Amino acid sequence: MGAHMRAVAAATCVRLPRPGFANHPEGVSIVSTQTRPFHSAQTQEILDELDRVGYVHIPGVLSADEVAHYRAIVDELADEHYDPKQGFVHALGATYLHPALMNLGVDTRLLGVLAGSLTPNIHIYHSHIDVHPPEEETANAWRWHEDGGRQTADLDFRARLSVKLGWWLSDCDEEGYGNLEVIPGSNHWTEPLPRTPGQTPEGAIPVLAKAGDVTLFERRIWHGRGTNSSDRTRAVVFYGYSPRWVTQREFPSAEQLAGAEGDPLRRQLIGAPDWDTCHVGRAELPVTQYLASLDN
Repeated sequence: MGAHMRAVAAATCVRLPRPGFANHPEGVSIVSTQTRPFHSAQTQEILDELDRVGYVHIPGVLSADEVAHYRAIVDELADEHYDPKQGFVHALGATYLHPALMNLGVDTRLLGVLAGSLTPNIHIYHSHIDVHPPEEETANAWRWHEDGGRQTADLDFRARLSVKLGWWLSDCDEEGYGNLEVIPGSNHWTEPLPRTPGQTPEGAIPVLAKAGDVTLFERRIWHGRGTNSSDRTRAVVFYGYSPRWVTQREFPSAEQLAGAEGDPLRRQLIGAPDWDTCHVGRAELPVTQYLASLDN
């Protein structure tokens, strides 16, 4: 990556102080919906950058203890979901695979960003664990895509419709570590990215992430995964959020919904049918009410 591309990547790294993190009693998840979000000025900075280039990298959101906690859980799940034919793990429905991963999906530190980038009328529509051991370069590989599947093809225009948070549990702070790769500004394109298998698209840059960082990106940005040619395993959990009128790809179980009784914010985010998806006032929604309570 040349000096210009490094400058572009650095410019899109919003350096924000991590909100306070409190220890919790033994047996209680270390992340809860009581974790305080970024303040309004930080949130607006992130939203402005997301509008401009389609992604924002936010360093140091998770503490070292949190990283170790989640990495241990993801490693266990990776053993269960490893696909020897693929040689890596791409486990869908991460939110519902472990209680701690549900907690991470409803973590409120970036809730204001999610509501501001979409609407308070949101839920987790898709999530996945990605674990990639060291691998050989694949000839003519092409991993570039927009999120949303049929959404672009079925519409006459390109709408944002969803955003993702990638919570990094391993260091991918150099090229060749299986980095998330993006084309900044491609969220504004009106034509698809031409396919050039085996070649890096013009303008593409790797996202350089440390364990504990979070990368926010919207569905229209063209992105992909680089080859992990390093000697370490890449581990990241992605959560996709969309308006509640976009159908979820994965769903909570009846037991998980029952376990969220008395926690309306959690119930909204995991997809409980407690509120109409379209004919609902924003003030009725737990996300709206939670964010409003922070100003009181």
